[in-house]
Amino acid sequence: MILSFPDLDHTVDLELFENSPDCIKILRLDGNISSLNGGGVRALELDDAHQLDGKHWPSLWPGSEQTRVEEAVAAGRVGERTQFLAFCPTQKNSPRWWDVVITPMQGAVDDVAGLLVVSRDVTELVQAKEELARANAQKDTFLATVSHELRNPLAALSMAAKLLEAAHGAHPQISKISALIERQVDVMERLTEDLIDVSRITRGQVHLQLDDVDLRDIVHDVRDQLASLLASKQQPLRIDIPALPARVKGDRMRLGQVLGNLLTNASRYSPAQLPIEVAVTVSAEHAVVSVSDKGKGISSDMMPTLFELFSQAEASSDRKGSGIGIGLSIVKALVELHGGSVSAASAGLGQGSRFAVVLPLAASAITAV
Repeated sequence: MILSFPDLDHTVDLELFENSPDCIKILRLDGNISSLNGGGVRALELDDAHQLDGKHWPSLWPGSEQTRVEEAVAAGRVGERTQFLAFCPTQKNSPRWWDVVITPMQGAVDDVAGLLVVSRDVTELVQAKEELARANAQKDTFLATVSHELRNPLAALSMAAKLLEAAHGAHPQISKISALIERQVDVMERLTEDLIDVSRITRGQVHLQLDDVDLRDIVHDVRDQLASLLASKQQPLRIDIPALPARVKGDRMRLGQVLGNLLTNASRYSPAQLPIEVAVTVSAEHAVVSVSDKGKGISSDMMPTLFELFSQAEASSDRKGSGIGIGLSIVKALVELHGGSVSAASAGLGQGSRFAVVLPLAASAITAV
């Protein structure tokens, strides 16, 4: 059966109109309700199918939403289709969130003669998102609290190891134990600092100290910082940097952290004695820092989530020394705070990998080019 509406060159399948679980309304151009389907009666918890006949639809919304609804109706009058998410309780004051779509209905002379409004109840979805956001906020608070609380006992452990070495340094076994404690404390301290950074990033509390910095200097800084790590695995570091400066607007310490994380990962996932390469290139508007290795590589199924927090831990839980998947998420966040991007490429497992950080050149560098 077909349902026709006065003054409209438009028909609606009556069975579809009545049986849809969505709240479907036909509005006149003044925003008053002309028709409401059975799904709308149920969704709005009405007592009567004609309870809202002739009512001004925007006025049925709470005050905070009325302006948005009025604007959507006005847009529909001039032929624009609109969609929005808004809150409006039912007639019995049950809280509801609605995904609303307003579609202009054409008249016999090709102008807009009415509006078709489909409102879908998405309350459960909105509540689930809110609950997820609350859980995420609790996770951030937990990470921040645990990270800060770990600092003091780690400092005490480090001090105890040094005192033990000083008091019994002549005893070979005690010296080995002291060195072992200090190495493990160093690992835990780096992990703690990473967790603190994750907490700061997710809370938007990372403040960059921006200045014109030369990426060549950052490469040299990180090379010196990681010299002992690379030497312990006899991994040569090959550096290819341009003769001219590669200046970007950035925070020298944070960009050093980015490159340091990438180099540490390259060392961790590469066998001993295989080289690691760092290259800097400059184009008209960007500088690129790349880190390449001939190590374990990255599987194609891991690529989509490679830079997500903890994804590495999930994908690599059986690999000793694989970390917990914090470093790359920090890299991505810090690079994006600099207005840049980071990408990864690998031919597959056992084929090595290449990470590339793209940063906009400083204004002075662009002018010079």
